[in-house]
Amino acid sequence: MTGLQSLEEVLLEFVSLEEDFTGMGYRSYGGWTSNDKYGQYLVEPELVYLSIDPVKKENAQQRLQQIYNSSGWYFVKYKAAKILRINDDMISNQLENWLADLKIKLGATNEITEYNSPTAGGYDGSAQIWYDIPTSRASGIPLEKNLEVDSESKEKARKDLNELYQIVYPREERLKIARVLNIDEPNFLADEILRGSNLGRDELEKVYFGLNLNKEARLKAGNNLGYPGFNVWMNVNKEDITEIACSVTALGLVSGIGYGLYRYFSW
Repeated sequence: MTGLQSLEEVLLEFVSLEEDFTGMGYRSYGGWTSNDKYGQYLVEPELVYLSIDPVKKENAQQRLQQIYNSSGWYFVKYKAAKILRINDDMISNQLENWLADLKIKLGATNEITEYNSPTAGGYDGSAQIWYDIPTSRASGIPLEKNLEVDSESKEKARKDLNELYQIVYPREERLKIARVLNIDEPNFLADEILRGSNLGRDELEKVYFGLNLNKEARLKAGNNLGYPGFNVWMNVNKEDITEIACSVTALGLVSGIGYGLYRYFSW
């Protein structure tokens, strides 16, 4: 982030900066529309080549470089680097450094030192406790040092990592981010199939037969493996089917007991 701009403002600015720098933009942004012939339908955004204004391109390049150099968010730096078409090897090296820094911030702590003040004459001699007083300014006796999680740094680092995980490519780079985020292999592969990545048969089976994974990913994996559609649907939804069956059975049992009691007391 630069200046007083918020993160959201910088991200919105990327749209116009990319258009000015690359000459590519959206003639229409899509959305739902309708007419008498087709009814309501979804229109995809139309990406077209626009004429490049040399002055706008130069200004956009300078602004993108400024964002890349000074943003406090690594995923923002990455977006700027991609638009600027910075060398992929250079970006990959930078990403290694960014991930190392974010990994440290995920475990960031603040040192909290507790001090016991000397007793003052004329008082009852009870101890006074201060927190967060730098050692150089403390007039008391340090009692102990504790480490407290720096929740603000940790939250920011996790958001940065999650954003990078969504936009970084190729797959090998995303895998590095997944490891920092402690995303296990089955969930990583499920994310990959939803992205449209090509997975090997062994990888597809890990998704298809995996438990507690995204159902859409499992359905796609089963279809890509060539299994019959009904079998795929039954396998992916068998837990829900079992739960419904148990509920129906329980309801039938309760109804049967209720009916039996009704007949008994009706005699």
